[in-house]
Amino acid sequence: MKTKIIGGRENECPICNGNIFKIETLIGIVWQCKDCGCMYQDMSSKESKRGY
Repeated sequence: MKTKIIGGRENECPICNGNIFKIETLIGIVWQCKDCGCMYQDMSSKESKRGY
């Protein structure tokens, strides 16, 4: 599976207030900042994907 952008600017980066994009990867859905490059995972989307 390749990495795929599934959402545009949903909110702002907590570090630099840059543009955040939602990306689907092998480990699930993650958020990545276009400006500073940081990545983080939304735990609520991970839980809903697993059916908890």
